[in-house]
Amino acid sequence: MVSLGFVMDAIADRVRETGMPTEEQFQKDLTALKPVCRWTEGHWEFGLGYLRKSNEVQNTPKDIQVLANYLLVQYKQLVWNASKS
Repeated sequence: MVSLGFVMDAIADRVRETGMPTEEQFQKDLTALKPVCRWTEGHWEFGLGYLRKSNEVQNTPKDIQVLANYLLVQYKQLVWNASKS
């Protein structure tokens, strides 16, 4: 949940010039991340061969940071940068 909070902050930053993001904007941007998320099954692919089973990510500062960084990088690639094109 903490990691998703960072993504939601990034969504708000992306649309800050037009005001507060709507529920629909949050939903659209978060839905774009669905293909790279492994909340309940499979493996998170954090890059450079770093794989973690979905149930191995813990609520520790290190895991929260790894997951937040991963989600933010994916968000910038899949949504933020794509919206600038």
